[in-house]
Amino acid sequence: MDSYKYKIEDNCFVAINKENNDKMILCNFTAIITEEVKKLLDNGNTQISYRIEGKTKTGDLLDPITLSAEDLDKGVWFSKHWGRKAELNIDLPKGATLKHLQRAIYEFSKQAVLSTAYSHTGFAKSKSGDNLYLFGNGAVTADGIDNTISCALPASMPYYHLPEQTPSAEQTEAAIQSILNLLLFSEKNHYLGLLLSLSAIRAVVSIWLPVEEYIFLVGPKQTFKSSTVKLIQSFFGAWDPKKSLISWESTYPALEGFAMLSSNSVLCVDDFVYPQISSRKNEFTVRAEQFLRAVANRSPRERANNHGHALDNHQNLNCLVVSTGEHPPREVPESLYQRGVYFPVNYGDISTEELSEAQTLANNGVYANGLIAFIQYLLGDYEKNAKLAGNWFKKAAASHKKKFPITNREAYHMASFTIAWAFFRKFAESPGVITKEESQEYRKH
Repeated sequence: MDSYKYKIEDNCFVAINKENNDKMILCNFTAIITEEVKKLLDNGNTQISYRIEGKTKTGDLLDPITLSAEDLDKGVWFSKHWGRKAELNIDLPKGATLKHLQRAIYEFSKQAVLSTAYSHTGFAKSKSGDNLYLFGNGAVTADGIDNTISCALPASMPYYHLPEQTPSAEQTEAAIQSILNLLLFSEKNHYLGLLLSLSAIRAVVSIWLPVEEYIFLVGPKQTFKSSTVKLIQSFFGAWDPKKSLISWESTYPALEGFAMLSSNSVLCVDDFVYPQISSRKNEFTVRAEQFLRAVANRSPRERANNHGHALDNHQNLNCLVVSTGEHPPREVPESLYQRGVYFPVNYGDISTEELSEAQTLANNGVYANGLIAFIQYLLGDYEKNAKLAGNWFKKAAASHKKKFPITNREAYHMASFTIAWAFFRKFAESPGVITKEESQEYRKH
């Protein structure tokens, strides 16, 4: 193959013999790699994939596709994805033509963007050893948003999405104040304000204080439960009103898969409900018990591949599941029930005016701007903040245990939320959105 050079003529790849200038038209299309993505797996291995754009002989654009390196090597990908619009020259030997085609693609793809993708959201280390926080379309670093690094999330998880640019100082200050204002979300039920303002922050701080609990927003129909938890999910990306939340109708493997991908993040699961006499009562209860136990224990169940061999799970679960339901799972062991943090909501607790105002902010990415800036703040002095988290937690857990008649586990849950809020208050002081005196007042919430 080294005796050939490659050109594009009339939107077709051409191989030219360097010795005698004989020309071979290889196919009726061109294909260029526009992006090479290296996906870092939790077991230390990597996977390479390519984004490929093509054009037909007549100049029509072909649909962009993403291929693994293995599929590109196999050489049958173009007919699978582009059909008869992309065909080899049948007058040439197929094996040799495929090899020429691959060389031609590589030759014209030297300007491809190189990017790195991880297998989950949340905190990770870059190749250079810097700490960062991953979203579906980029990463937050101490210096801002980096769009060359991301995590590979399925289309069914469009919830973790960064804006194109790092929020400005003015946007950050407005976002911080908006998050603080969520504490006043409901005049009748102050617990809802705590749920909205704290959940995403608690999830992020799980890098140092792992999540061992789940949250349930419990109440009757038509109390805006789903609308409320959508506000929480919007901290991880401007909320698109057309999007729907993950549902308890999902299978257990699907729910576990979502949780594994949502590291150091919130995963909202909507609508745990079944009639008491329903034939699906046992199905929902078993699914909830399996999933919530896996989340609380941070341990996915052992799964098998198609050959019956166990799959290695190198990644512990570490996401905060926020669920809605008319009631929490019934008939589950008491030990699992106690791992939940339950927020009640009743008719009239939520004002449609307050909800509409918060939804507008969520749709405009205001809460997401606040969380991005908060993550930047944590990354700015990562090691110091890690030590603070540990020291503050010990003091808070001991204080709660002394103050209330609670178990060690309940003290852990309370201390985790307390420390998350302490970090956010300290962060809010840094740009001067609140004073130290005001921070102490917010501490009482």
